[in-house]
Amino acid sequence: MLEDRLASFYHAAPGSRVETIQKCGLEPRREKRGLGAASDQPAIYFFRDLATAEDAVSNWLMDEWPETETEAVVFECRLPDNAVIPDPELSGSYIYIGSAIPPEQLKIVATWPL
Repeated sequence: MLEDRLASFYHAAPGSRVETIQKCGLEPRREKRGLGAASDQPAIYFFRDLATAEDAVSNWLMDEWPETETEAVVFECRLPDNAVIPDPELSGSYIYIGSAIPPEQLKIVATWPL
């Protein structure tokens, strides 16, 4: 039997969520691209590469978070590449998954002050 090929994907989160994410992992939510845009289906959104995650945090994602946030954190997650779904509303750099991700599958790879 062939195993699914694992690929790295990147999830940006406000610094205030780090402790909860490290304890509980990520759960699909109806939020999309931050707090302001709703989605019909619960999902966890990822960037395909770290550079795109950094660009998003620097240019638009932080505008979606509360003004009280002081830090952005990016988690790397290794997932089967056939388990992720390209976001049809955005370019090919964004994907999502509809299932929970346990904390042991997440690792902090970048932190930026806001």
